[in-house]
Amino acid sequence: MRIANDGLNPYALALEEAQEDIRKIVKAAFIFSLPYDEVNRQLYRVIGKATDDIAIDRLKRDARISLLNFANAQRTIWQSSGLSPEAFMFVSKAAEQRNSLPIPPNVIKSLPPNSFLTEARGVPLQQYYRDVYKKHIVPTIDRLTRGRALDPNDQIARNSLRNLAEMEVRYNDHNDNIEQLRQSGARLVVCSSHADCSDRCAEWQGRVYSLDGTRGVIDKQKYVPLETATDVYYTTKAGRTYKNGLLGFNCRHYLTEYRGQLLPTVSADERKKEYAITKRQREYERDIRMARAQASYYDGLDEKKRLMYVREARVLNKEYQQYSKDNGRAYYPMRTRI
Repeated sequence: MRIANDGLNPYALALEEAQEDIRKIVKAAFIFSLPYDEVNRQLYRVIGKATDDIAIDRLKRDARISLLNFANAQRTIWQSSGLSPEAFMFVSKAAEQRNSLPIPPNVIKSLPPNSFLTEARGVPLQQYYRDVYKKHIVPTIDRLTRGRALDPNDQIARNSLRNLAEMEVRYNDHNDNIEQLRQSGARLVVCSSHADCSDRCAEWQGRVYSLDGTRGVIDKQKYVPLETATDVYYTTKAGRTYKNGLLGFNCRHYLTEYRGQLLPTVSADERKKEYAITKRQREYERDIRMARAQASYYDGLDEKKRLMYVREARVLNKEYQQYSKDNGRAYYPMRTRI
């Protein structure tokens, strides 16, 4: 079984690591009531470290906006929990330890309105702690976990910053590839084929294209201008336009000069089967990242929950590796990092 070391480009990986650092900073800021200015300085250091080396200007700008939006969204979720930091910590520990310690006066003052009256009417403390825990803490952490940095130009479609980084890097690579082919004197090119190709690219892979806008037939193969396949556009609500045809969104195809070689072919049934495998791999990767994020949020709040999600991530990771092995696929450790 192969471990694919190129599962994420360096920009996407750096941006993912920045999101995890932001989660930790904002969490600590809420729990320990840290000064706003100091927290901002920490956040800007993290964002700068993740974006300063990005050579694609548009991606650098979008990434900085996206990470700052993500930090503010995380802050909002913590602050909307309905609990003060003191109450959040106390109830988490009380629920975890299953004790019935009296609620400290400073925590009583910070509880949601009328919530302590429920306990005063005869509900046992331990039951009260569990109720507050389920009503306020678990939903808050669930919302925090689902949060992610988004493409600031495509929030309606919920395109992630991770995906944006991969799109931008691949798009630039495709343009460089085409320019190099033109400079080498290539007039006709052939597009690669891969078995797990998406529906979007299926009709375009394994075909011959011209780089000079001409149409014709060579070796009994019809060819059309490359732009016929590539220039399919998608415009976001924010007005950002992306090419969404061949060599578009996350497209893994590539071009080589056509020299009369046999064209690669993939049957429709094989493509459907392999695409389903790829889709399941991505689902595993998302689930593993989600479990690891849950473990990170519960760290210092509820050790039992933290360990539960650590184990869940470990089990999912083993299933992911075995699934990849059973289907003859590489698996991507970098894609399961948070």
